[in-house]
Amino acid sequence: MVSPTRRIIEAKLGPVLDDEDAIFRVAMTAHELGRCYAQMNAAADAMAHYFTLMRENAKAGAVSRLGLARVRAEGEMEIEVDIQGSTVKVVASGVVVRA
Repeated sequence: MVSPTRRIIEAKLGPVLDDEDAIFRVAMTAHELGRCYAQMNAAADAMAHYFTLMRENAKAGAVSRLGLARVRAEGEMEIEVDIQGSTVKVVASGVVVRA
C-alpha cells in the first residue's frame, strides 16, 4: 500500500528530477519516516535503540527498517523532520572532524 505522503512526494519530485530511482528512494524514505521517526527520536540511547530494533527484527523475520536508526547510531547523526503542507524536509546533522 502506498501512503498519501509517498504519492505527494513522487508527484512533486517527478517534474523536478529525471531520476526514477532517486524519486523512489526519497518517497520511500518519507513514507518510512512517518512510522519510525517519533520512536527513534524518543530513545535516549541511539545505539541501544538500534540494537533493540536489530534483535526485534531478527526474531520477527520482518523488513528491518533499521536505516534511520543506523544513521543516528552508527553515523552519530541527529535527524530532524519538518513537514509543512506538501513539503518534507529531512536533515541529518553531525560533527565532522577534518584531517
